[in-house]
Amino acid sequence: MGILTDLVVVLAQKVPWEKLIVKEPDYMTHLDKLQQIVMSGQVTPPITPASHSISVENLDIQPVQDQVNERELILYQQKELLKQLIPLEMHLAQGCKIAGKACDCCAKHPLAIESLAEETVPMAGSNAGLYRDLAEWARGIGEMTSAQASESGQYDKEYPLLAQQARQFRKVISQEMLRNSPELREAVRRQAMANIDEELNGQQEMEGMETRETSDNIKEL
Repeated sequence: MGILTDLVVVLAQKVPWEKLIVKEPDYMTHLDKLQQIVMSGQVTPPITPASHSISVENLDIQPVQDQVNERELILYQQKELLKQLIPLEMHLAQGCKIAGKACDCCAKHPLAIESLAEETVPMAGSNAGLYRDLAEWARGIGEMTSAQASESGQYDKEYPLLAQQARQFRKVISQEMLRNSPELREAVRRQAMANIDEELNGQQEMEGMETRETSDNIKEL
């Protein structure tokens, strides 16, 4: 037992205990050194969120170039209204029936017309009253255009009158479109001239055929 104790003492004397003991780091010394480095400018301090702020005055905001202008917008509304009024006029003239049988062919148009007309009111200027009247008219005929109403026969006498009213609205809006769009007026003019030319050419051909026929008849005599 004594020999073992002596051996432990000898070994303990040879172990470098100062290297095995972990000393607590001196945090204050490290902080002082870090502060000296930052203050000397050797390290750029982190950017704070405040340095990311952007002045609105420095922003180069460009206006959107391809936005629809007011004239294009109202022309679009008018075109969509005509696309609803034209078939509604036709279906009303047919008593909201197909092959004599009641259908929902009328019912889907008044709601669309009402919605489009109400959208058009704020952009129509002095013509806003036209679109208010159209919206009110479409709202008023909604129940009359259902398949059940057509089947009942209750409004058979009213349908022709409603068709005429739809026609009047269609004509007025068509005239408004022509006034608002020089391009459309030119297209209509060209189409009208083409129709006239076609009709004149047809008449000339008919006259030519009649002349040749008359000449042939004379020769036969």
